[in-house]
Amino acid sequence: MKRHPLSRATILRMIKAVPVIRILVLVTCAFGQTLPTFDVASIRPHPRGQPSAGRMGFNGGPGTSDPTLVRCYNCNLSMLIREAYDLGLYQLPNFTDPGVFFDISATITSGATKEQERRMLQSLLVDRFHFTAHRESKETTVYDLLSVNDGAKLIPSEGSPTGTAPTSVTFDKDGFVNQSPPPPDGRIEVGRSGKSRIRGVNESTNDLARRLSLALNRPIVDRTGFAGKYDYALVFNTITVMPPNPTSADADTPTPIEVLLQQQLGLRLNKRKGSIEILIVDHVEKAPTEN
Repeated sequence: MKRHPLSRATILRMIKAVPVIRILVLVTCAFGQTLPTFDVASIRPHPRGQPSAGRMGFNGGPGTSDPTLVRCYNCNLSMLIREAYDLGLYQLPNFTDPGVFFDISATITSGATKEQERRMLQSLLVDRFHFTAHRESKETTVYDLLSVNDGAKLIPSEGSPTGTAPTSVTFDKDGFVNQSPPPPDGRIEVGRSGKSRIRGVNESTNDLARRLSLALNRPIVDRTGFAGKYDYALVFNTITVMPPNPTSADADTPTPIEVLLQQQLGLRLNKRKGSIEILIVDHVEKAPTEN
């Protein structure tokens, strides 16, 4: 039987139709901070055997076209923790995900910021999964994002696109959807041709470093010195998407994406030893408390 994605209206009706936690108090997290909470939050097991059709991860919330509804489809605990604490996978070294998947829907007050959303997700972890953790520093290889000698090949942005959405879906020469907004951080677009891309619109080089860091699973710091906003796309064959683990013996070998970064955007990665912040999970329940 063919399944269709749930609409926003359907999700809101489902949230209201079942008993949910309507948290009217602030939650104190493991770091001693007082955290804000979602207006309404629902966590359900993801149906076993249901195909994801490529849909997995967070969408909606502050900064998107649906700012008051945060959703995570087919979401595991690792994804939830990393989104809540704004971490790359390399910053969660001691946690082995139990392999349980959920569908999460939560309403958030209009005008909330992305940082407030993250703190609400932290509250959700504490309240529903009895989550505790602590931060540590770790010495590791850090990569500086730099311009190559002949200069970067970044296109100055004309600003975020405006106007009405296209009435039909069209594709460019590489099989990517035309006029689609860039995906959330860490998400790699895959076109019909089998090519992939990391893309940003009206973003800084610091935003680009963040996207690269999450996609390549390496700590990357913007050291370009550029202050502008740019439109960019790093296109590569999908098979090159998996880089060597930065802690492995292959970490000295540039990945194909790093080579293409220099060729297409005029940027390079320079490695050095540095300190990064990691999160050590002390306790988390495999399943959440009931809605």
